[in-house]
Amino acid sequence: GMKDAKNNLIQIEITCPASCIRNREEILSLSSSFSSSSSPSSPPRTNNQHHSHSWRQQLVHGYQNIFPSSSFIHFKDVQFEKGCPIIIYFHGGGMVCGSSRDGTFILDFFSQLSTKKSLSPLSSSSSSSNSSKGIVVLSVTYRLAPEHPFPNSIIDCLSAASCIIERSNTTTVDKEKDNDNDSNNIHIAGFSAGGQLATVVGLECYRRYPGIIKSIVPLDPMLLPHADTLSYHLNSLSSSFCPALFVRWCWSAYLQLKVENEVGDDNNDKMINFDNVDEYTQILEKSSWLKPYIKQKEKKRNTFDNNESTNVNYNSGRATTTEYGLTRLFYPRIDLPKKLNGEKAPVIIVKTSTADVLRDDGCDLVRALKAAGANVIHFEMVGSHGISSWFGNNNNGMIDTWSTIIWDGVE
Repeated sequence: GMKDAKNNLIQIEITCPASCIRNREEILSLSSSFSSSSSPSSPPRTNNQHHSHSWRQQLVHGYQNIFPSSSFIHFKDVQFEKGCPIIIYFHGGGMVCGSSRDGTFILDFFSQLSTKKSLSPLSSSSSSSNSSKGIVVLSVTYRLAPEHPFPNSIIDCLSAASCIIERSNTTTVDKEKDNDNDSNNIHIAGFSAGGQLATVVGLECYRRYPGIIKSIVPLDPMLLPHADTLSYHLNSLSSSFCPALFVRWCWSAYLQLKVENEVGDDNNDKMINFDNVDEYTQILEKSSWLKPYIKQKEKKRNTFDNNESTNVNYNSGRATTTEYGLTRLFYPRIDLPKKLNGEKAPVIIVKTSTADVLRDDGCDLVRALKAAGANVIHFEMVGSHGISSWFGNNNNGMIDTWSTIIWDGVE
């Protein structure tokens, strides 16, 4: 199966038109045990080809054991039609809640990408063939904090992405040919905390599989662990989905932040005061995950940029590049890949919201990527966290831009 470092099976959910599955009849027969189930994820007994009649199917038996293991299909058994774009999606929830089934509005957003293909000037195929093409969305369920803190979730997401890339029909990873395959059409996206995971996974996949990932799309990403920029103060209560105190608590759960006891104090149940930004910051910067970055920041007295981010000796040789590598797995802007302006680099589309506490998280990423020469496109929409995806003024422009990237060269 698709396993992480501890041999746990990772649960993925697929949403796509039936026409995207080459062996759909075989898959429907394998999932026949769903026919007597009342589960909403049961695929309809139809061979309808239209993109609006999508079906969902749990592919890999996951942690929560929602269904009997016999009801799940191994990822290797699914064969996608050649040329169908694949979006690997990571759900939001602050690293503490959510599942692969979350995000109905995101799936609606993705469905609009399919309808744009017939309008794409870069596609040479006819409108009739366009109508049969759809997008495969693979939504990953990853382990959640505080029960499973960092780096468990990113391990799951990197494992899932690697498995999808290496086993998908739409790509052949051939290291001898430097992964040069024009048929690759894989994209990585995520919302909120999933936007952080999408950023990290996308950049790490670019390091490992250059030329494979066509685009990385973080939507309202949660990226700055200090959670103390201007947008956190201006928009602290602007959205019930994502208040500032909740974001700080999520970071503390994810990174296992704890109050250090004073000498003689045996109380191990002290809570962090998330209203006190200075207290939270002190605890954060003492955490083992952030220490290498903080030591270098103190040494340089300025923010990391891409030119300072490689081969740094943080602590007279005691800190290692491995420690630094782990830091970048939740704080990616401190160590961006090289050659982000190269031919094989992905296009990165960052979406932020004006009334979102996480607005500055996305804007900071955009600035860092531009400084590194990356092909980054920034869309800022009016509204609060997530809500702007429905009502944002730039929503159509973002869909048009991403759709052009997705359908470029698809016949």
